[in-house]
Amino acid sequence: MITASASISGKVIYESNGSAVVESSLYVWAFREGTNEYWDEVETDENGSFLIPVLPGGFYEVGALIPKDLRDEGYLDAAVLRVDLSSNVTDLNLTISRANAYILGNVLGIDGNSVADATVYAWADDGRENHVTTDENGDFNVSVSSGSVWHVGAEVEIDENDTINFYFTDYETDVDLRTANSKSGLELQLKAPTFELPEGVSVTFDPAKDFVTKLPDGSEITILGGSANFASDVTEVRLVITPTAKGLSKSADEKPADYGYSLELFDNKGKKMEGNFKKDVIISIPVDINASLAKGMDVNNIEGMYYSTTKDAWDKAKTSTWDKDSNTLTLTIDHFTTVAAVAPVDISDISSGISKIDDGKIGDWYSSDWFGDYHDASSGWIYHTQLGWLYTKKDTEGNFWLYEENLGWLWASSSHFEINSSTKSHLYSSSKVNWLFFSYANGKKYFFDYSLDTPDWITP
Repeated sequence: MITASASISGKVIYESNGSAVVESSLYVWAFREGTNEYWDEVETDENGSFLIPVLPGGFYEVGALIPKDLRDEGYLDAAVLRVDLSSNVTDLNLTISRANAYILGNVLGIDGNSVADATVYAWADDGRENHVTTDENGDFNVSVSSGSVWHVGAEVEIDENDTINFYFTDYETDVDLRTANSKSGLELQLKAPTFELPEGVSVTFDPAKDFVTKLPDGSEITILGGSANFASDVTEVRLVITPTAKGLSKSADEKPADYGYSLELFDNKGKKMEGNFKKDVIISIPVDINASLAKGMDVNNIEGMYYSTTKDAWDKAKTSTWDKDSNTLTLTIDHFTTVAAVAPVDISDISSGISKIDDGKIGDWYSSDWFGDYHDASSGWIYHTQLGWLYTKKDTEGNFWLYEENLGWLWASSSHFEINSSTKSHLYSSSKVNWLFFSYANGKKYFFDYSLDTPDWITP
């Protein structure tokens, strides 16, 4: 077994003066994706310092979640940093700052009227997020930071004739604040969801015995006998499972499925169980792959998470196993809250931090100042309007490798490539061990191949 013999240490500091955040305790997390996936989190100490034991090697993302008191003061979560664990990382500063920009707008219902008490959320590709509630006029003002592209959406729960209905924006509007400090007049149009919430479950059982129940959507919950935190003389308890689409927080790292499950357990007098189970509860959830892809979830990295009211954020289940072949997620938890299938946002590396064309109204089309226009088809694949289909991967320096079916791997950098430039459209070919100059004319792509004995144009 590989042990967490390496570490990431540092402090959480204020951007304004560089001093450590000591007034509140923050959760700092580290995550390594890949075959040997690893995740852990710690709380900062009284000096604002942290030390996270991790597995050696690879690249980790590191971030910090701020508590409610700092969020109420206008602070945002620290931007997620990427660090190299070829050796221990020390003196890493995670920086929090007050929001210095805002997004103003109004939320409209399916009848075209403004909607009060709707939740409006905004998230950036660097892991920061914020959310607010619309006022009685349907207006909102969400505080964010300049220098980033923010993805904004809305949702609301409405009681209509004793039926709870949910409405959502069907896409997230991109607000580009890379060169602006605010955006006003944003209209978010709610629509009815394309999915139906399954019926909930309210069932009684003897807590001394193993208990298994299924929801109409195929989800299964197993509670082992003697694990519920009730007195030994309690012979009947009630399990209440409520599928919910409300308040499922969204960010670049946490894209929940269409709905989650609110879990509660009560004794025979109606008292809610407090504390943890003595043995873990096992939950099995079938996942709709097509619906997950449509939501922009990375279906290769789905995991079980629960919503932590303490952190006001998603937290990882004790264990989580994703079987893509059977489309089944199995997780274990030791207390009841809201649980869901959650995944990172599935966008290509090259799309991070870039605003979609027309704010996202026409889908996942992007326009890069240096790389040009392309459609992000997910899972790393893009369709470039000139270069065609490419598989993209970011390197450690912030440049990109592009796989082209005929030429193989090409290296691209904004310092060497600029779309439609007559002098600066160079791509480095790994197979040719030399540079190519790209040109596009009459619907065809051409490459000037410097590796040939007599350099000349080629048309792959």
